[in-house]
Amino acid sequence: MAQGRRTSLVVELTPEERRTLESWQRSTTIMAGPARRGRIILMLADGATVTDIATAVGMRRRFIYKWVQRFSQQGMAGLSDKPGRGQPVAAPQVAAQAGDVPGDGHWRERRERPRAA
Repeated sequence: MAQGRRTSLVVELTPEERRTLESWQRSTTIMAGPARRGRIILMLADGATVTDIATAVGMRRRFIYKWVQRFSQQGMAGLSDKPGRGQPVAAPQVAAQAGDVPGDGHWRERRERPRAA
């Protein structure tokens, strides 16, 4: 692999932060985003270049800088998503309005109801 240039970015991890980030890498239940961000921080703390990190995690260099900056400013909390990002969650649509289904609207009553022709 091509040698990347040395960066002035330096991340010093506490033993607690390192343990947490390493546990994220082994976890099968954590979402991919935080796990990838944790891998970025771990690799930088281990001395990898930004170019090598970007290649390894499949992300552009500018996003590597972004996550390192957020980690430097906010610590572990900086690796989480900001609220309001992504597609908004829509409220589930109600299939039947009150009064449309006889009874209390239980599924058995709807299933046993005769079909309209």
